[in-house]
Amino acid sequence: MVAAYMLQSLLQDSAQSAAQNALVTPSHPLLASELAATLLQGAITTGLAVLCMHLYTRYRRPWFGWFALAWGIYVLRLLCILNFLFTTSRVWLYWHQVTTGWTALALLWAALVFLRQPQARPRYLLVALFPLLWSFIAIYQLHHFLWAALPAVLFLSGATAWTGWVFWRHHRIVSSPGARLLAIAFFA
Repeated sequence: MVAAYMLQSLLQDSAQSAAQNALVTPSHPLLASELAATLLQGAITTGLAVLCMHLYTRYRRPWFGWFALAWGIYVLRLLCILNFLFTTSRVWLYWHQVTTGWTALALLWAALVFLRQPQARPRYLLVALFPLLWSFIAIYQLHHFLWAALPAVLFLSGATAWTGWVFWRHHRIVSSPGARLLAIAFFA
């Protein structure tokens, strides 16, 4: 019932936006600068995802695979916000919020795998449903940008800070300059 309602709302919003809006061109200077910044961030993050995937295939360390997945989802997040900026369709804002939550979850899991190498269980995937549900409520029910953006930003920021702490802890234990650099990058 809830899933059917969510799907109906998403499809309805997508159809309305497609009918109302063609492609918005970045004529406004702020939109053009947002586009440039997002493209740069996307290029760097794509490179990071490719690097992590290369390290995973070379060394077979599971955390490299999880970090590759996290950065790949982050790139999808950037593509969603770009589509939202160009079309103003709320369905893209919804998927941006969902991928923000999934990025945070993948980043947390990658750091946890690096720290403790826990056994993955299928029931852990249920947590991935939370961004789907919360984003729907925030975008389509509350109709308030702050309630849509703030929890997602805080969650991703917390996941990033926690990942930085994991690498700082590793640096303190084994005196790794690479871990120290990663910790500083995650804290910055």
